[in-house]
Amino acid sequence: MSPEETLEPTYEFAVKFKSCCASKKVIDRLKNSPDTRSVELNDDTLVITSAASSSAILSALESSGECEAVLRGVGSDKKQGFAAVAELHCKNTKGVVRLLDISNSLLVDAVVDGLPFDSKVKFSIHKYGDLSSSDYSSCGDELAFLGETIPEHLDSDTRAVLHGTVKGLNVSDFIGRALVVSQQNKRLCAAVVARSAGLFQNSKQFCTCDGVSIWDERRVPSVGPQRAAFAQPHL
Repeated sequence: MSPEETLEPTYEFAVKFKSCCASKKVIDRLKNSPDTRSVELNDDTLVITSAASSSAILSALESSGECEAVLRGVGSDKKQGFAAVAELHCKNTKGVVRLLDISNSLLVDAVVDGLPFDSKVKFSIHKYGDLSSSDYSSCGDELAFLGETIPEHLDSDTRAVLHGTVKGLNVSDFIGRALVVSQQNKRLCAAVVARSAGLFQNSKQFCTCDGVSIWDERRVPSVGPQRAAFAQPHL
């Protein structure tokens, strides 16, 4: 079973173009996609309403070779609902699951790397945001099923992408609870669901904790000396 339907969220990207002519090429490419409903560029902010997943749009932007892009926020052009995120960091597994209230449904937008390639992986919300046990049994019982997908090969790794909506669920009910990724009834990874920025609610250029820029953030580890090399002194 997959999420029931696909709606059109609006994505806000920070973009850094490589030349003065690049922006037109990128926008024309996005507009030619059948998933795209609208594209607007304001300075270094690109706002896209599309039925595609955030990972698909990011791939389209950066595979053009014309720009770098970072997702800043997700929302709806109809009504600003709650948005949340679960950031997964478990052994060899790393990914992000974004949740958004949209048109009386819950949008699920997930991309997770490093999962086993044997069978479907399941995404679900569990009762407790307690990640203390190694098998994630401390997360408690399942409260809501978000969907499932089969990981695909990506170079030397795997990538699982889930994008769709589930009716009757609300982001606010899941804040502080655990999002669990499982396979064949084995819990592989989990993260606590936290509030995140909606549209135009996140203008930061640097991490407030250590000054690493949004452009370097994905290229460096979350902690350790390699990250420290990219940190900027606080003003």
